[in-house]
Amino acid sequence: MRYFTIILLFAAFLNNQLSGKEYIVEMFFINDERDFDVMRFPDESIVRQFKSAANWQDNMGDYGHLECIGNYTSIIGSGTTLKNFCYGKN
Repeated sequence: MRYFTIILLFAAFLNNQLSGKEYIVEMFFINDERDFDVMRFPDESIVRQFKSAANWQDNMGDYGHLECIGNYTSIIGSGTTLKNFCYGKN
């Protein structure tokens, strides 16, 4: 059953790509400032941990909900690294 689902999703994606239809996803994130933890270090690097939720809809009539949690690290001169995990329902 799992392979059938994967093949079905791939076929739907391929059909959408070959037909040239535009696919649009709109996401509406809900953030709460209390769901952010920040740590600042002497070398001026910053680590932020966050939790957020989102509702989404697409132009094909599907909609769903996402729950996300993650962190990002900012280091001056090196950039920012994001690690984010989401669980979603359609």
